[in-house]
Amino acid sequence: MSKKELTRNFILLLSLLFVFIAAAAAWFVAASRGWVRNPEFESVDAITSQIDTDGGYYNGMELTGYDVVLNPVSGLGSTDADGRVLLYEPVITPFTEAEPMEGAWRLATGGSNEAVFDDENNTARVSYLDYFSVIHTNGQAMVALSSDSNVIPVAGDYTEDPSKKSRYGDFSIDYIAGAVRIAFIICTPTDNSQVTGELAFDAYGRLCNVLSVDEDGKPETLSDPIDYEERLSLIWVPNCHYELTDTYVDVSGSGDMVLDHSEFTTEGTAESAYYYYNGTEKAQYTSDMYVADMGGYQAFADSLWLNPVTNTYSACIKVRIWIEGYDREASVALEGGMFDTEIYLLTIQEAS
Repeated sequence: MSKKELTRNFILLLSLLFVFIAAAAAWFVAASRGWVRNPEFESVDAITSQIDTDGGYYNGMELTGYDVVLNPVSGLGSTDADGRVLLYEPVITPFTEAEPMEGAWRLATGGSNEAVFDDENNTARVSYLDYFSVIHTNGQAMVALSSDSNVIPVAGDYTEDPSKKSRYGDFSIDYIAGAVRIAFIICTPTDNSQVTGELAFDAYGRLCNVLSVDEDGKPETLSDPIDYEERLSLIWVPNCHYELTDTYVDVSGSGDMVLDHSEFTTEGTAESAYYYYNGTEKAQYTSDMYVADMGGYQAFADSLWLNPVTNTYSACIKVRIWIEGYDREASVALEGGMFDTEIYLLTIQEAS
């Protein structure tokens, strides 16, 4: 399947719903309680499952209450030693099947593309969205992404809302849900002597000690950041069987191809490979980087970190969401689509 052209002005509105085991958190809509469904596993007795924000963060800016407009970018969503999120945007050309041009890319973060707020329309345009969670348990366990998680088109059938019909075919633009990427990043302290109690993330996604909590037990005052390392553990490719086929034509005869029409199915063939820009060239996901079709769950933290002060186990997790410009569904045919996200994270141990 040939890759479609994607304009840099791609607009995507999104609302999010996170549901964690042993805790419920409201983001833009009310959440329900998560649970472990696989009978071969049981939930660890979780002390808390801390959620640090109701609306997500981008480069330290809180986005609570805004509909988020995501510009398409490319990368693995990991962070380098200088704290820069390695997601890239094209500067000169849009995403195409051709190899990226030298000098035609830049980091979509670090000041080159800060959030743009539109208070009149209640939107915030960003390159990615971060959520932070610190899960605490009484015993050793692993953390997994449940197959109950999903990325859902807000209007899968455009007949429910005619404004959602694509200009290029008989399908809803909300099927942009097929171009989403979600990375799970584990943060672990590197110097336990800096740990003085429970940990939490600040607005920039840095690990800190909790110095005080509010009346609801949520972190209120944090220390300066402690030393820690980040590990990109998993990239989730949801809706891998969404298949968009774009047809381009040379209208003027000049060789300048223009999108003519598209076809879409939710039961198509998954892409044979997934690609991203790595800062130098177009590259391919290796098999250990990602999961597309899941069974009951997909573990991404095989063991939890033992807090030497509280003697409890913790998983400090960043969840990073973006639209992958090299995905098959990242097409102008789906421009303006909306999706909801439900992410169930399970803390589980083998049943005795």
